[in-house]
Amino acid sequence: YAVNFINAAVVDGGGIIVKGNTLRATGGVDSSEAAIYFSIVAVKNGGYIDVEKNMMSAVNGVYFFGDTAVSSAGLLRVADCEFVGSMELFDSTLVFLDGSVTLQGGAQWRVEGNEVGTDPLLFFPYSQHKIWLLGNGTTVVLAHNRQVERSAFFARTLPTNTFLASPARFVVGCNLQGGEEVSYDGVFPEDVVVFSCGTCNDDAACYMPGTESVDRSSCSCSCKDGWHGALCLPFEVPDTVVPPVAERAVDDDTSCVVNQTLKSLTLNMWKTHHCYVGVKFSGVGALLTFSLNSMPLHLPINITLTGCTFREGAALQFFGGTEVAESAGVLIRVSQTVMRSSVVVFALALPQHCDIAVTEVDTVQSSAVYLPDTVNKMLSVVMLHEVVLTASSLLVSNVKARALRYGGSGFYSIGKLTLERGSSLYTRYCSFDGYTHLFYLISSVPA
Repeated sequence: YAVNFINAAVVDGGGIIVKGNTLRATGGVDSSEAAIYFSIVAVKNGGYIDVEKNMMSAVNGVYFFGDTAVSSAGLLRVADCEFVGSMELFDSTLVFLDGSVTLQGGAQWRVEGNEVGTDPLLFFPYSQHKIWLLGNGTTVVLAHNRQVERSAFFARTLPTNTFLASPARFVVGCNLQGGEEVSYDGVFPEDVVVFSCGTCNDDAACYMPGTESVDRSSCSCSCKDGWHGALCLPFEVPDTVVPPVAERAVDDDTSCVVNQTLKSLTLNMWKTHHCYVGVKFSGVGALLTFSLNSMPLHLPINITLTGCTFREGAALQFFGGTEVAESAGVLIRVSQTVMRSSVVVFALALPQHCDIAVTEVDTVQSSAVYLPDTVNKMLSVVMLHEVVLTASSLLVSNVKARALRYGGSGFYSIGKLTLERGSSLYTRYCSFDGYTHLFYLISSVPA
């Protein structure tokens, strides 16, 4: 677990806020593994648990073990998070409920504004566990969430899992699946309130206990004194104070790491040049991950690896974000590289103007590579995960790869591969021996 509340969390009038973090759990083999794990939760008397604006990569995003009780105007909220789940386990999900949930006395549970890939937003695995909604003002809101993959389950629950006693409300709406609004047939009971995108629902737009009025023309909230933000929440957490780009000192050191053996490392993302020559990366602790959107993209970025070796589970990863970032140009060169049971990964929307070349790679793979940041095991040389290229190019050339056990794909792309504004993907002069597929593309490539 990245964050683990190992004992019961009782929030009586106070609050727990987990906001603006990158949370990764690196096991990937058990359905209870999660970015955030709660063991029995009780929130009451205006208390709150807020999980907001986190990037989560794990089998599950937020896992609730045991019974959860929210009462007397308590608030439980999972909002504006990005979640990348496991391809290995069927029950990977953003919110996993391993117990019953009872909301009463004006309590609220809100799951809103989140983005997931192929995983469900909500999973209620056991029929004996229920969601109970009791009392005036008690509300569940499941709204404005986005699931990238159209064919996946949006929520894995049944109408019989939910007991709704009027005047409590269960509000769902404007949840998108592959760009289209979700159908809730067979998922929630008939007496839920459903609204469509483009319409204004008071409960979804505002946290009503703190709202003075709702302007339905703009779907905006006017807050009571002492309530905060666009939704009129009972707490206010300023975004992390980061100096403006021009005021932050950028590390522009252009020197290279040369002829070292690294079994663990920590990267400084706020620098313009990363250079490794003749370096041996050994073991899963030597996972070399570049978070491109965390770099000073207003300056040209240069990432060069020449004559390096990745072995014993070490891997090379390049992560973008959920949206394409502006950049002054990103140059990535990986050449003359030896890989032993290792992989090169590109994931998510890469910044504009990326010039990427992976060339002259000699690979032998005897086992699948475990990737903690994607929670997958892959028998592949190059892997693309939901990649978006914008005014960019990606070249894979002169790769000689041999799999010692049959299976996998030499070049593997999962999720939608998007090429925009003249972007291109080249593969040439490659040799893949022993793989089931030389090039495997799961989803379409939009023009």
